[in-house]
Amino acid sequence: MNRLPEQWKRGGNLFDSIQFDDTEPCTKTEILPYKIEHAIKGRPIHSLSGILQKRPVEFLRDAAVSMGMDPTMNKKLLVKALSEELPSRNVFIPTMLNMPYTSLQFFQELQFLEHIKSDTVRMATYLPLQQAVLLQSFYWDESMIFLVPKEIKRFCRQYLFDGTLGRILDAVLMHEYMKAAVTLYGIIKPRELAAICNSQNDTSFSEKDFIAVLEMYQDEQSCDYLLTGDYLVSNIFYLLGMEKVQVLEKEIRNKARYIPKKEEMFDYAHDGWDEEYTQECSNLEQFLRSELGMRLREARKMTLLMSFYATNEVPLQDQMDTFFYVAGIPVREVHTEMKELLTDINDNTRIWSEKGHTRREARQLADAPRIKMVKGGRNKK
Repeated sequence: MNRLPEQWKRGGNLFDSIQFDDTEPCTKTEILPYKIEHAIKGRPIHSLSGILQKRPVEFLRDAAVSMGMDPTMNKKLLVKALSEELPSRNVFIPTMLNMPYTSLQFFQELQFLEHIKSDTVRMATYLPLQQAVLLQSFYWDESMIFLVPKEIKRFCRQYLFDGTLGRILDAVLMHEYMKAAVTLYGIIKPRELAAICNSQNDTSFSEKDFIAVLEMYQDEQSCDYLLTGDYLVSNIFYLLGMEKVQVLEKEIRNKARYIPKKEEMFDYAHDGWDEEYTQECSNLEQFLRSELGMRLREARKMTLLMSFYATNEVPLQDQMDTFFYVAGIPVREVHTEMKELLTDINDNTRIWSEKGHTRREARQLADAPRIKMVKGGRNKK
């Protein structure tokens, strides 16, 4: 099912809007305990009030406005007010509910750890907490060290004991599975998703649990999913038209579902998942640079655009037309090579119409020999 809205069919404006960081490699992030005294030269600040005291007054006033406080107070009063208000349920719970599940897990370790270590490439993972000035950060040895203030540790320990943190983690876990599912499949029944989630985690969530979390997150304007009829569906159907849900449902009926491992499932829940390079994307980028003389940035943007079209199941000929239109290259010069490279990308991209499988995997499943079940009968002597 071609799921690209009509206004995005021509690639010029979309090509110009593609943004990416070409200064850092794409790497996975690990959260590890670390000896803070070995990393930081000088005196680390262990209190929230101490961190706030180091912030400029303009920063504190902006924080006060966001908290509904009087921003005209002097710096001393601003620090005192924010130190008392930031470690509160009104601030902390919404912040945690909007953090990635894998990042939340470190809160369970706060009773043992003073700090965490994170790869700088994924530093944005902790942005909600940094924006709330809840963590002090240090750059050391090409890594970012985050120091958790004592007030936040105390607050999280309370959450550990009264079960609040467990409930938050459950809600975020279901939220991320719903985000991942609509990204990978487009549509899925909540009971099927509950079964997948329970099979990969030590949980026993029900369909009703998922619907309750869905209703909680539906208040957010940027929610990635919604419930329509029996299906949890991607919010892109707002653009495509809800009648397309039935079209996709018929297209995937009786097909086998691709179920990734838990770590891969989480990847589909995060922004930028479709910008991770496959080998086929690298092949196209290399061809654009070596054979067509494109600069790195232009080749990368073009490759991301073609990958985006493949994910959205835009017909191959339309992809070819867009490429030659945007690149301004005569069609016949590289037509055969481009068709082969784009076909490889399309064959190895996970798509909704194959229930998350790639076209290559779907063909392999279709070609696999089927075991014919023969009804047993009475043995003859």
